[in-house]
Amino acid sequence: MTTESKRRRLERSPELKVMVLAQCERPGASVANVAMAHGINANLVHGWRRLEREQRHAASAALDEVRGDAEEANAVPFPRRHRHSRPHTSRPYATDGSRMRTAG
Repeated sequence: MTTESKRRRLERSPELKVMVLAQCERPGASVANVAMAHGINANLVHGWRRLEREQRHAASAALDEVRGDAEEANAVPFPRRHRHSRPHTSRPYATDGSRMRTAG
C-alpha cells in the first residue's frame, strides 16, 4: 500500500468538540444521540469525554500540589524540644520517678 492510498483521519475542530461535549453534559442527554446528530461515532465522543476527564483530573492534582506547597511554605514551625529535655518543675523527683523528700 502506498502513502497516497492511505486514508487520513478526519480531524474535528476544537469548537465542535466543545459543543458536542457540552451537549452530552445536559440532563437526559444520550452520548449516542448527540454523536449521531453530528454524524460522529459515539465511541469517538466517549474518547473525548475520557480525555477531558483525565485532563481535568491532572489539572486538579497539579493545583492541589501547588496549594499544598504554598500551605507548607506559610506554615509556622513549632519549636522542638530535645527528646531528652524535661519540662521545668518546681518539685524535685528522684530518677526512679518517686518524689524526693526535701528538708525544710
